[in-house]
Amino acid sequence: MLGRTIGRFAVEELIGAGGMGEVYAARDTVLDRRVALKIVPESLATNHDRVERFMREARAASSLNHPAIVTVYDSGVADGIPYLAMELIDGETLTQWTRGGRNAEKIAGVMTQVAEGLARAHAGGIVHRDLKSDNIMVARGGYAKILDFGIAKLTERQNGNAAANTAPAAMLGTAAFMSPEQVEGRAVDHRSDIFSFGCVLYAAFQGRSPFERDSPVKTMTAVVNDDPLPLPEAPLHVQRIARRCLNKDPDERYQSIKDVALDLREGLPEIRIGSTKPQRAWLILAIIAAVVLGTGMWIRGRRVVEPPQMSMQRITNSGKTVTGAISPDGRYVVHATLDGDTESVWVRQIATGTDVRIIPPADGFYADMKVSPDGNYVFYEYAPRADANIVDIFQVPILGGESRKIAGDVDGLFTLSPDGRRIAFRRFNAIDREQRLLVKDLESNNETEVLKRRFPEFVGNAPAWSPDGRHLTIVTGSEEDIKKQPTVSQLDVATGSIERINTPPWPFVGTIAWLPDGSGMVICAADRQQPPQLWFVPEKGSPAKKITSDLAMYGEVSVTSDSQTMAAHRAENSVNLWLVPLDHPEKARALTTGLGNYLGTGGVRWLSDREFVYTVFTGDGTSSLKVSNIGSGASRQISHGAICWNLAVSPDRSRIAYASDRSGKIEVWLSDVNGDHPQQLTHSAAGGSSLSFFPDNRSVAYVSYGKVQAAWRASLDKSVPIRLTDRPANSPQVSPDGKLLLCRLRSVEPDVPLWRTAIVPIDPKGPPRYYTIPRSGGPHAFQWMSDGRAFAFIDSVNGAFNVWLQDVDGGPPRQLTRFDAGRISAYDISSDGKSILVARGDPVNDMVLIRGFR
Repeated sequence: MLGRTIGRFAVEELIGAGGMGEVYAARDTVLDRRVALKIVPESLATNHDRVERFMREARAASSLNHPAIVTVYDSGVADGIPYLAMELIDGETLTQWTRGGRNAEKIAGVMTQVAEGLARAHAGGIVHRDLKSDNIMVARGGYAKILDFGIAKLTERQNGNAAANTAPAAMLGTAAFMSPEQVEGRAVDHRSDIFSFGCVLYAAFQGRSPFERDSPVKTMTAVVNDDPLPLPEAPLHVQRIARRCLNKDPDERYQSIKDVALDLREGLPEIRIGSTKPQRAWLILAIIAAVVLGTGMWIRGRRVVEPPQMSMQRITNSGKTVTGAISPDGRYVVHATLDGDTESVWVRQIATGTDVRIIPPADGFYADMKVSPDGNYVFYEYAPRADANIVDIFQVPILGGESRKIAGDVDGLFTLSPDGRRIAFRRFNAIDREQRLLVKDLESNNETEVLKRRFPEFVGNAPAWSPDGRHLTIVTGSEEDIKKQPTVSQLDVATGSIERINTPPWPFVGTIAWLPDGSGMVICAADRQQPPQLWFVPEKGSPAKKITSDLAMYGEVSVTSDSQTMAAHRAENSVNLWLVPLDHPEKARALTTGLGNYLGTGGVRWLSDREFVYTVFTGDGTSSLKVSNIGSGASRQISHGAICWNLAVSPDRSRIAYASDRSGKIEVWLSDVNGDHPQQLTHSAAGGSSLSFFPDNRSVAYVSYGKVQAAWRASLDKSVPIRLTDRPANSPQVSPDGKLLLCRLRSVEPDVPLWRTAIVPIDPKGPPRYYTIPRSGGPHAFQWMSDGRAFAFIDSVNGAFNVWLQDVDGGPPRQLTRFDAGRISAYDISSDGKSILVARGDPVNDMVLIRGFR
């Protein structure tokens, strides 16, 4: 087999073999990268069961996208040999890795990753059925990867729940890691994997499976009948987790592997604190006791009190939580959850983990939940999907009941006063370009304007009420001078005076929550190293302290009345690039993989039939442009030192347009396709929306956000820009003949959605034509087809974002891509209409509880 080429993969060396096939290191001759190539040997290629099992692995593994699951690049049959191309892991099996003398914290950390990856498989309806230490790799740097889904089974969906196929299965798996139901040939579900995980967890600390005996028959007998052997080398909380996973009765085990991951993660601080040997700790305690009792007196004086260790607990586990808040007494978390295209509101009792639904599924969007200070009501924002730009504030009893509208036409988030009698919120009108901060008395319904800002000055969309009820903490700044940092200030509600608060120079400030005891506030803010994180800002002017520090994005913070626990929304998301062949959209493949990537979120565009340009957001808060070649996989950076996004490529592929802050303001810039010879095209604070070239290759459609928001045409000849719309617009795209503008248009007529997708005639001018797409309220990214008879857009159906096609003359839209999960942030259809570049990710959004954060 060495030296052969299977499909586009040149086989280099054998790296493993087993019952499911042989694994070789190989080189992808198209993308010029090394891969792990798993094949069915020619001698077994005629064995139907073996080949079917192999292809099942390809289907199962390729349907999953998680950092702890090996990434599948390609699969198929070449020269009669079934193959599966996967990422080549530079590391060791879990068995080899643990023999290197790893400490308990590192082992528990890796096993937490394994549990989270397995949770992703279970959420996708896949049961692994052969989880064992040798099917888990640990890459350099300590990252876990689950391999070998060769005997995985897809569960059936019944009544909305994952239920196992009830037909008994053949005995498949490895004896020492099998569940009792596997050994006995009974039906298995995801809880069988939880038992196997317990075996792997045990072996990671003890060096062998808890049921391993000197023969397979004795091992299987022990799995069914024997209690697990003691686990003295593991911390106490790991021993408890392993025992629960290894219960013979599936009903007595953990019912979700996600809960296993949470318990492991919560125990990590305990492992760090308890690193002292138990014998030494007991000896020290004994000496102290003897001194105290022997002297017959209590020792008085200075006492060193260790600050409490911060802990984080994921309180929702669906990965589809859109908003939430903790009750003041700390007993409940109210949250809204996405299910397909609907959202519903639930109350979770923290102590028991039980959920009660208080608002049934609705075809709309929830945001910014808060619980009243007396704990009796839930306040929230809601926008119907039919008009997602109309946001209202509602109130509902925390135990369920009739919802009541509190305020309408809200822009951004709101804040509830400490006595629960007033709310503060912002309103904004895209026509007059004015932002107004208002306070509403909930008893009298009177509204009072307390602050007003007109472009370019702004007031942030997330005010926070101080514990004394006299001040609103706000964020202010200038939309023109983006190099000037936003300012956090205290607004006196009665007098209107503003006093600045000393905070770090954050380029972005989001939600703010005061601790009820007045000792400080928690602020969601981004520095230039990470996405938005949580910070604690003490009231007395001490330096701000970062609470969280990871790749997730945090927001919507609420704090209990004792100021000891907070709940926050945590979003884990990575955006990678995919290639979708339109003749077989189900064969979409990832061009990039990796956690923490945000590739193409600011745009991805074809430059030729092999090269494309895309944005790369970096850890220092900036972004760059890169060009990659699909054939060779080679890439090169073409911009430096400035933020670049909203890409557009000229029809003749000679120029790139993009938004940039090179001048200190967000403007439209042009360069050649190598990033050379940059030229500033606009001088009016433009470029915050998508861009589009006209057929002349020298002029661009853009949106201004100055005193007037509208679509314009700017040319390289430096002539005065030409206004294209008589009202606010967004997302402009010029038709191939230059006569039509596709965009989102602000309505001025009554009783219609506030913003609508429209085609506006440019030459000659005429009335707009409107379209009722997209439904999702997601990113408004449009693209004309080359013949000008249809245009593409992004929409969500059943919770999955895909690219769709709409005929200009009307009719139902047609689906182009076939993703069954995840969100799409940008895309580009090739000029020949044969393939699509897509920037997409699969976000995991949940509520977390954080304690000991001060």
